[in-house]
Amino acid sequence: MEKENLKANSQEQVKANKEILEQNFALAKEFIRVTKEGKVKILVNNNMFTEQEKIAMYLIGKQYAKYAGLAESEYVSVRELSSELNIPRKAVAARAAELRNKNIIADRAEHENSGYAILPDAIGVVLTAIKAKDIVNLAKLRRDW
Repeated sequence: MEKENLKANSQEQVKANKEILEQNFALAKEFIRVTKEGKVKILVNNNMFTEQEKIAMYLIGKQYAKYAGLAESEYVSVRELSSELNIPRKAVAARAAELRNKNIIADRAEHENSGYAILPDAIGVVLTAIKAKDIVNLAKLRRDW
């Protein structure tokens, strides 16, 4: 009976996560793309965003890559984040810890497969904040012209 409940809860969580990804897809594609190889590309000017925001966007992209079957896992190592975002590893670890403390990301500390993943419930919040910041920055750029 306990095994059946666990399976049912897991299936419900997968369904809920799928719905979250589908609900936020239009907003996510304004900032993030996933290649056919499962690589995440951030489409916006990196100088406009903090390291935390860049990490969160990358992890959202990885969540979509996993959902599309283009990545084995939604978890991303510090090494990958550092390499792909051009942020020093120590800074990635520090910013990721801050995001974890804000309940935006989760970490998995397995020996071979350690890494970070965005919490599905945080996807909409992060993307909305990114969009708001993008609009503010766009307005500022227009004023500066």
